[in-house]
Amino acid sequence: MSVKLVGQKYQADIQMSGIRHRKGFDLEVDARAWEAEMRRRGKLNISLSDIIDGKKAHKSLEDVLNSVYEAEWCFQPQASLMKGEIKRLLDFFGNREARSIKTTDVDAWITHLQRCGLALATVNRKTGALKKALRYALDRDWISTVPKIRKFADTNERLIFWSPEQEKEITDAINILNNESSSKTGCIQWYFFKQFLIWSIDTGMRPSESRRMKSSQVRFDPNKNLYMCDVKASQSKTGKKGARSIPLTKRAYEAFKYALTQHNGFPWQHWTTARTRSPWDKLRVVLNNNDPDFVFYIARHTCASRMVQRGVPITVVKDWMGHSNIETTMIYAKLAPDGLMVGLDALQQ
Repeated sequence: MSVKLVGQKYQADIQMSGIRHRKGFDLEVDARAWEAEMRRRGKLNISLSDIIDGKKAHKSLEDVLNSVYEAEWCFQPQASLMKGEIKRLLDFFGNREARSIKTTDVDAWITHLQRCGLALATVNRKTGALKKALRYALDRDWISTVPKIRKFADTNERLIFWSPEQEKEITDAINILNNESSSKTGCIQWYFFKQFLIWSIDTGMRPSESRRMKSSQVRFDPNKNLYMCDVKASQSKTGKKGARSIPLTKRAYEAFKYALTQHNGFPWQHWTTARTRSPWDKLRVVLNNNDPDFVFYIARHTCASRMVQRGVPITVVKDWMGHSNIETTMIYAKLAPDGLMVGLDALQQ
């Protein structure tokens, strides 16, 4: 028997990889549980050290979340947002041991998020943060299993982008605010903001990528006879897959030249999230637009949408936008012109 009574203790005795392990327990059931866990870890090639020497560190959920934040999240553009997510997770779950979180607890978290009226994509993002943290803990042997976390299919029925006419309404509203500005500095800021919007629409760059962009990343390509913007992997949240060279439209290059007059080294660094939100809120008032989805980031969606609507292949759009996978780009596929008609036009040329 691998578990036997030795004196007043139940001794578990197991040999793994040529090494014999023995441990005594007051109860037989504990000895058999220890033996079963040893065998399970052996099959899965998981470290045995913590249950052999009995020094397992039972990390709290706060410990786990802070550890993954320091290791990964703090280096990302959305670091401040992740701080908020950590607080919300701790408010809901409490600072309990991470290993105590079960699937039923996660189900309760999901139900809570849905009752708050959050979109499925937002629910997925929030539960994804918890899943990443728990997997981080699992990889370090702080917990023995990750609870099952549901992921909802995001149909993304509401794909928002601006038509050229809607874009003109927005820029006209900016011109109105510019004209109403009582100072020269205010006029400059509104014009600068309009150039940032145009740049974002025509390049499709994420605002965070633009803010990190150096002026030296815009270069003239003599072979293509146009200017290019080289987006570096370190600028993009998708890393190496986000590195790309974007051809600049004439008006994007003009916007860039104006930005150089404001900030030569990092032309768009002025437009932080907070500094972008302030004029955008004023713009909402002029346009009488209370839609919560009417945000500056639609400029990026507009770039992708226009390319797809005008027949640009979806793989080209993927590379232009710096998407990490084609599934993200396929969200825009519904906007593409009739594929059969495109084929007919090609054959009849």
